[in-house]
Amino acid sequence: MAQDSSASIVAEICADQWGFVTTSQARSAGLTAHQVKRLADRGALERMHYGIYRMTRLPDDPHTNTRLAWIALDPATPAWQRLEEEVPTGVLSHQSAANLYGLGDIRSDYIEISALKRIRIKDLDIHIHITQLRRDDWEIVDGIPVTTVARTIADLAAERIDGGHLASIVRDALERDLITTAQVETILAPHAFNYGHPLNDGAALLKHLIAESGVSDNVVKLADLSRTGVYVNPETLQALTANLDTMAITRALAAVDMTDAVKQLVNTINTLDMNTAIKNMNSTYAALDIAKTIKKIQDASAALDTTATIRAIAESANTASQMTEAMKRIADSSARLKTTAITASGRPPASSARRPARKSESR
Repeated sequence: MAQDSSASIVAEICADQWGFVTTSQARSAGLTAHQVKRLADRGALERMHYGIYRMTRLPDDPHTNTRLAWIALDPATPAWQRLEEEVPTGVLSHQSAANLYGLGDIRSDYIEISALKRIRIKDLDIHIHITQLRRDDWEIVDGIPVTTVARTIADLAAERIDGGHLASIVRDALERDLITTAQVETILAPHAFNYGHPLNDGAALLKHLIAESGVSDNVVKLADLSRTGVYVNPETLQALTANLDTMAITRALAAVDMTDAVKQLVNTINTLDMNTAIKNMNSTYAALDIAKTIKKIQDASAALDTTATIRAIAESANTASQMTEAMKRIADSSARLKTTAITASGRPPASSARRPARKSESR
C-alpha cells in the first residue's frame, strides 16, 4: 500500500478521536504496525504511548494527556464507538472531573477514572476507581466522558477530600448554575457526619461549606430564586439582603471565574435601595390595578352607543327641567290657596293664633 494511501487512512481515523490513532485501530483498517511507524519516522505522527500515536502540527490541547489516558483504556475500540455505549470503558471522575469542569482549585498529579471493572495500564499516571455507573451518571464534555457535576461532588465527598477543596468546588458549581442548593444538600446528606455535622444533615454541611468558601448563603439563595424566576415578596427579599457584607462578597467572588449572572447579582446587592425597591414594587402593583380598571372602562365604552346615550341624557335633562317647572307651579298654587282660605274665614291659621298681638293690631 502506498504511503499516501496509508496516510489518508490514518488521517481518517485521527479525525474522529482528537488526532489520535492506535496500532490496533490501524490494523483493523488494513494497515500494519510497520506502516504506522514509517509515518512516525516521517514526522507525520508522534508516539505518545505504547501503540498510541498523535498527529503532529495540531493546535495545543490542554486535555491531551486526559484524552491519551482515556484512549489507553481500550486502544482497540474507536472513540466514537465507545461513546455510544451505555457506560464506556472508563469515565473521567473525582478530581480530574472537577478540573475538566473548571470547579474549585484542586489539582492532581494523576488522572482519575471510574470504571466498572479493573483495567491495567502501564507507564501512565492513572488511578482507576472501580464503581457502579449508570448512563445518567456521566456526560460528554469537550468530547471526553466525565461524571456529572452531581456525581463528581458525591464521589469527592465520599473520598473525604479536604473541606476547603470541597467548598470551592461546591461554590463554583452553584455560582455557575451547574447545580442547585437542594441537589447539593441531597448529595451531601450521606457524608455530613464524616465532616463533623449531624447524621444525614446535608443542609448543615452545605451551609458550612458555603461559609468556608467566603460566600454568604443569602447570595446563594438569591441566585436560586433568580434562576427559578419565582416571585419574591418584599419581606422575603429584605430578609435575604439584610446585613449582607457586600464588600466581603465582592472580594471573595473576585478570586474565582464568575459568570456574568453572578457579577450582576453582586452589583445588584451592592446598589440595592430596599425602600425604593419595595416602593417600586408597590407602585407596579398599583399601576397594574389601575391598568385593569382602565381596561374594563375601555371594554365597556367600546360597546357604548354614544349617540343614543347623549340623546337619553338630553331627554332626561328636559324631563328634569319640566319637573322642576311643574313643582314651582304647584308651590305657587299652594300659596295662593292658603291666602284664599284665610280671606274667606276671617281668621289666621291656627299656627298664627299663638303669636303675641302686635301693638298696631290692639289699637
